[in-house]
Amino acid sequence: MKRRLLFLALPVVAGALWFARKLRRSGGEGVGLEGEGGGEPDLPPIEWDGTLPQDLLEILACPKCKSSLTYEQEDRRLVCAACQVFYPVRDGIPILLIEEAQPLAGAAAGGPAGSGGES
Repeated sequence: MKRRLLFLALPVVAGALWFARKLRRSGGEGVGLEGEGGGEPDLPPIEWDGTLPQDLLEILACPKCKSSLTYEQEDRRLVCAACQVFYPVRDGIPILLIEEAQPLAGAAAGGPAGSGGES
């Protein structure tokens, strides 16, 4: 049940983050009450340290095979060992779309079709 809620909530959260960043980049023009004279100063972009909360990692699953994912913080990606693919994590948001899946380096070269002897 938690996984279904997460898959439903991710687009909403992603849209909210996109909207907040768009407002920051535009300087908040057209936002707020009339006569305030510009509002808040420009905010710096959101800094992301590359970590994902453990409770989020526990409920994430591969959208293709539904198996668990492993987070590789150095490469900022979620790896599905069963499918031999990874999903990118951009600005702290896991992109769990089957179209965004990339094959792992070892899977592309060492699959069953490519394991024949090369001379």
